[in-house]
Amino acid sequence: MSRMVRPRYVRNVRDFAGGFENVFRALAALPGVSHVGGVTTLPLTDRMAWGPITAEGVPPPPGEQFYNADQRTATANYFATMQIPLARGRAFDERDRRGGDRVVIVDNRLASAIWPGRAQPRAVHNP
Repeated sequence: MSRMVRPRYVRNVRDFAGGFENVFRALAALPGVSHVGGVTTLPLTDRMAWGPITAEGVPPPPGEQFYNADQRTATANYFATMQIPLARGRAFDERDRRGGDRVVIVDNRLASAIWPGRAQPRAVHNP
């Protein structure tokens, strides 16, 4: 497995993200490459990225202030690259950038726990 090492000093997040965009563009230009995507933590590993979420109109579990969810940040083409189909909704795309509307993809397990029987989940917040 390869690992990308972050530069020792990053002036700002935009510079850091731009570096990854350059790497993804270079990879996409290689012969035979059909999709390029990335994610902060690969699935099916022992790495978790737990964080709090609240769901509009849904109280947290008894005795809790929020739900704990395994949160990951993914690039626009991540789901296509990994051949992960979405049950409904849309995948991330180029509209989903820092400074734009915040969007989320929720897995079936979390959706059924928070919104049982609902076809369309409501807003999710990261307090």
